[in-house]
Amino acid sequence: STARPTRHPRVPCDCLLRPRRPLGASSADDGTAPPPLPVLTAERIRELRGVSDAMDALPDQMEQMREALDAALDVNRSLGVPDRLEALEALQELVEDVDNARDLMAAGGFAEVKGLLAAEEPRLQAGAAWVLGTAAQNDEALQSHLCSAEVDVMPGLAAAARRASVLPTAPARGVSWLL
Repeated sequence: STARPTRHPRVPCDCLLRPRRPLGASSADDGTAPPPLPVLTAERIRELRGVSDAMDALPDQMEQMREALDAALDVNRSLGVPDRLEALEALQELVEDVDNARDLMAAGGFAEVKGLLAAEEPRLQAGAAWVLGTAAQNDEALQSHLCSAEVDVMPGLAAAARRASVLPTAPARGVSWLL
């Protein structure tokens, strides 16, 4: 005894053989009623609420970028260079997503990253260049923004690249989009 596949009770077996309704035609045009909408059971509603609550618990990426930028800038003057570098790395990973990079651009975050190009610590300069280059590498709008009068990272990148102590550690990605 072989099990027969069960079909949905509302789907006629000849549904693939019937001619399709032209775009823009309603079911009233061919005399058939549209299929009823599925009923949401209490169990399904609980399940969807659970998914929604789980999504609400996920960290907001704009908030993560703001926290990483604040740590990189050491706004509280309490972090050492290793922690600031870790924050720059976290920010760099977040701006790999072009939507995040555009959000940071809209929030004015790249002007703040630009300030780190003049930091005394060469590794912070390199980290800032890495963040800028990652964000701009494949997005012409971000490249234009970073070169605009509003932000103008070019002099800072050029100065950082000229410093001999930065050259061995500066990621090539930080300036590759300029070429």
